[in-house]
Amino acid sequence: MTLEQLIAQQRSAIAALLADNYEGRDRITAFAAVGAVSGAAVAAGPLIGGFVTTYFSWRYVFVAEVVIMFFVVLFALSVWRGLGYYGRDPTDPDEGPSSGLTVHTDAATGCEYLSVGGSALVPRYATDGGQMGCR
Repeated sequence: MTLEQLIAQQRSAIAALLADNYEGRDRITAFAAVGAVSGAAVAAGPLIGGFVTTYFSWRYVFVAEVVIMFFVVLFALSVWRGLGYYGRDPTDPDEGPSSGLTVHTDAATGCEYLSVGGSALVPRYATDGGQMGCR
């Protein structure tokens, strides 16, 4: 896989994530922000690279890339650690990994819903096909 193919896959993944996680005005704002940052990067990259190679050496471009990627990895690790542990669901076995599911109960109806890490709620169904806990 070439670098261009990898970047194309990332771009399509970002577009899908934005379309999936935002609606209405928030979606427009998210696409505008990603477009602005992408446009600025495309414009600034050759300017910065040209300046460095003209007044210093082409080797410094690679040194800067290593330094930037070091901070990107540190940032990604801090975000990943900040996501936290979702805890155990009452339906999880005592031993082994957690499913990451959280059970929510509607106070008015008693119906149970599941979510993964605070995402959208989905009904929790029993083996007979009915929604669990509904009165």
